[in-house]
Parts: sequence; C-alpha cells; structure tokens
Amino acid sequence: MARLTVVGMLLSVVLSGTVFAQPEPWMKQGEPNSLGLWLFVGDQCPATEEEVRERVDGEFLRARVKSDRSLDSLHLSVQVSCLSDTLQNGRQIGYTVSVEIRFGNTFGNDLMLYHFPDYSTILALGTGDVSEQFFLTAIRDKAAAALTDYLKANLE
Repeated sequence: MARLTVVGMLLSVVLSGTVFAQPEPWMKQGEPNSLGLWLFVGDQCPATEEEVRERVDGEFLRARVKSDRSLDSLHLSVQVSCLSDTLQNGRQIGYTVSVEIRFGNTFGNDLMLYHFPDYSTILALGTGDVSEQFFLTAIRDKAAAALTDYLKANLE
C-alpha cells in the first residue's frame, strides 16, 4: 500500500507541471497564427512518425495555427523515444515510452528548449491496437495542452 501511495504522489508531481501550467510571456508572438514544429519518433515506437505527425498536425489545425516546420523562432518540439520491452525468450510484452513536448527557440545559431512548461510524460504500454491508440492519444493530448497555452498567451 505504501508503494502505491508513493507512485501516486510521484504521478501527481509529474502531472502537476501541465495541469497548472500558465502561459509564459515568451510565448507571445507577433504572428501567433504560425508556430514551428520539430518532430521525431524513434523506430521502436508502436506507431510511425507519420501517424504521430498526423495527430499533432490535427491539433495545430484545430487551434487554427499553421505548423511551418521552421526552427528559426518559437517552435513546438515533440520528441518520442521508445524501448521495446522484451522477455529473455524474445517475446515482446510492450513498450516503455518517453514523450518530450516542450517549446523551443533559436538564439543566434543555438537551439534551446524551455524547461517550463513541460508537457512531457512517460508511458508504459502493452502490445496491440489498444496500446497504439493510447500512445497516439497521449501525444495528441499533450500537444493540445501546449497549443492551448500558446493560444492563451497570444490572446491576452
């Protein structure tokens, strides 16, 4: 029971970063209808980069923000890394997934990612269609939260 309480507390700390995130002043842009997008999905993930891009692009479309694929100014960075969970006998039992979604910007020739707000999460998935849909939905929801904060900052 104590282990369950610790896990619950850790989850609440991890999730509180996005639940209570407020738009940051640096999110305000002169042209808020456009936002750069950088996306990477590892090859061990349960869905392809094209499938993830389709979900993230759908959130840009719903937000009426054009994803211009530019990293020259403020952009949304979506990086998904996956590790196939395999038993010693070679049977795959699922995936461990790191989803890192943060805003980034360019300063001179350097790219940087803002540490806050952080829309990242870690997922433990099984195999099969349900896990793939959960994977895609989790990424979509985190991208939607980031775009919501971006819109809030630009409507104030």
